[in-house]
Amino acid sequence: MTDLSEPSGEETTQHSTRHLETVQESAEKMPVRATGPLDQVLPWVIELRVVGTASTIQVRVSEHMIIGRSDPERGIEPDINLAPYGGHVLGVSRHHAVIAATEDRIIIRDIGSSNGTRLNGYVLHRGEDYRLRHGDELTVGQLHLQVLFAVVPLVVENENDSATDSLIPKPGSGQHILV
Repeated sequence: MTDLSEPSGEETTQHSTRHLETVQESAEKMPVRATGPLDQVLPWVIELRVVGTASTIQVRVSEHMIIGRSDPERGIEPDINLAPYGGHVLGVSRHHAVIAATEDRIIIRDIGSSNGTRLNGYVLHRGEDYRLRHGDELTVGQLHLQVLFAVVPLVVENENDSATDSLIPKPGSGQHILV
């Protein structure tokens, strides 16, 4: 979606979308990637790690999730809000892209952003669907995100088992980590 409510001419506000630089169209087609183990089951949670920081965004998968930045003055609150991660300064539009769950895959679509969306370095064409996979790098404006899928393991319950007895692996073995 294009921001139709943008100020025109020289008049800009603190929260207006602006072009950071010209988006170069990719001359090459995106390479086809092999199917990985997480392509077999739709994830329940998508984790977006903000590259270069310790920040992560966890989102439960739903049919459509808008990526963008909030604008309280206009009542805009996307499903995945990148404003706290410098979205305004890094060229993230209010309604930048959409992540959608289809029958057997997760897709991403640029929905008319001002500064473009890239998937693994390739420019996404506005309105076209691209498959999103575990480990992909997504660039929204100039904000780099690493995409990770979390699949909830299948647990077979018996009458005698409790929720704490399920075979969900726990990372580490009690070691301390200096951060």
